[in-house]
Amino acid sequence: MNGETPDPNPQMETNIGGLADMLGVTTQSVREWQRTAGFPAGEQVGREKRFSVRVVLRWLCDSWRRATDTRRDSCTQDERKTRLQADKLELEIAEKRGTLVQRDAALRAVERGISESRGILLNIPHAVAALVPQDQRAGVEQRVGGLVDQALRSLSDIRIAEKMEDREDG
Repeated sequence: MNGETPDPNPQMETNIGGLADMLGVTTQSVREWQRTAGFPAGEQVGREKRFSVRVVLRWLCDSWRRATDTRRDSCTQDERKTRLQADKLELEIAEKRGTLVQRDAALRAVERGISESRGILLNIPHAVAALVPQDQRAGVEQRVGGLVDQALRSLSDIRIAEKMEDREDG
């Protein structure tokens, strides 16, 4: 591992509609991106084209970074000031509308979700064991329990607040 958070499902693929839904954009936007140089090619599966979600997200992030770097480098001081004022106004409007989520509230919601997920995961071994013959239940429950414990240990190493602070600093 290189210190990055592991991708939970690196093979996840979807079609144009799925990408649009995940990213909160229209299918037309995704089709416009397809015409952009460097957009991931995808793979034809039957009558539809499937895209690796991970690859598309990486492309979007890289494209956004390039666009941001280009704008930042070519902006005058007045343009930067105007952009910052517009950003501030946009945040104020979002706050008044109630659509701006405060960092602490978001962290609490994520932590609550993680806690609930932990409880669900801890119940898996017992539920799976109930599906196998009686004489195999103990072994299955122990084996699945070990896998769940291993997954929970890996997840416990992820520090959401620290990652958010790293992004803010970097």
